[in-house]
Amino acid sequence: MEVETAEEGLGPAFNGTSCAVCHNVPAIGGGVMLETRVGYRDPEGRFRGLNAEGDTLMHLFSVPTHGCQPMIPDDVTVVARRAPIPLFGAALVEAIPDEAIRVLEDPSDRNGDGVSGRAATIRDVATGEPRIGLRHSAAGLHNIGGGRTEEGGGRTEEGGGRREEGRGKREEGGGGRGRKRDEGVGRAGEGTRDMHSIRRERPEDIPGIRHVNGAAFDTTLEADLVDALRQQAPSLISMVAVENETVVGHILFSPVTLSSHPGMPIMGLAPMAVVPGRQRQGIGSALVTAGLDECRRSGVAAVVVLGHAEYYPRFGFAPASVFGVVSEYDVPDEAFMAIELEPAILKGKSGTIAYHAAFAAV
Repeated sequence: MEVETAEEGLGPAFNGTSCAVCHNVPAIGGGVMLETRVGYRDPEGRFRGLNAEGDTLMHLFSVPTHGCQPMIPDDVTVVARRAPIPLFGAALVEAIPDEAIRVLEDPSDRNGDGVSGRAATIRDVATGEPRIGLRHSAAGLHNIGGGRTEEGGGRTEEGGGRREEGRGKREEGGGGRGRKRDEGVGRAGEGTRDMHSIRRERPEDIPGIRHVNGAAFDTTLEADLVDALRQQAPSLISMVAVENETVVGHILFSPVTLSSHPGMPIMGLAPMAVVPGRQRQGIGSALVTAGLDECRRSGVAAVVVLGHAEYYPRFGFAPASVFGVVSEYDVPDEAFMAIELEPAILKGKSGTIAYHAAFAAV
């Protein structure tokens, strides 16, 4: 197929084909077809390309200004054909950080350019992690490297939260002086044992939830916070990861208040914990994803989180300041994030997020 207009964009070309149509995927040698390059050589032997930028490649799949190709100008004096360069290590597309893609999301067309949308996310069946766009269909670094790659490119939030220096407010969920245990970088898939399931909290899970939060942090503050919110806050969304009837992970969403729109249903994600022996194995990511889905089903308009800026954007979070929303706590701008569960629900609704009073004790 060929892209005929600028409005069609690159999407149809990449959906209908891929770079692999012309480039080899990854193997030694050239591609399966030849590429054509053209230009002009003047009587003095000087060469120039097709335009001021010096372009010479005739694209088989292209958009303006190239036009529908290949179309070789009649007056060119140099025509060369060669095998396209191989795309060695095609899976390195995973080296593009999710944040670099998500920062370009503009679901409500805030910049007024007429283009809106979100990055398409599909869950990787092998790891349980969300992957953006066509990356779900390409071999991952985890596969090519024999499963020896760091999950998510670094430390996750599955029991690895850090305390802000000089502040006493932990970066996850708006409170906590504790440092989570087992903060070393783990390996995806290492130690993976039984399959876990994610579901809503049940009464019989309460002791296990307290154990998980106590095991993941070096104090009982988070466990005490969960107990207090369970008693004092309405409409909690509490999810657990269970293996063999044992709670191994927990995530809590509690109501927060936006100063400019106090009646808007917004939740704060905090805390989230996984027992040390099961961290870095995708349980935390599964809890976040399942928790956000449950929030959507429950009519929650948006969710905020105070956490690691390199971790939460993979789930769709962006700096809350993008929406004009700030935290009641004095925290770095990039650490306080929000996600709209209803499109454009935060547009024009700037204000300050206040957490439940129980967070003051953390």
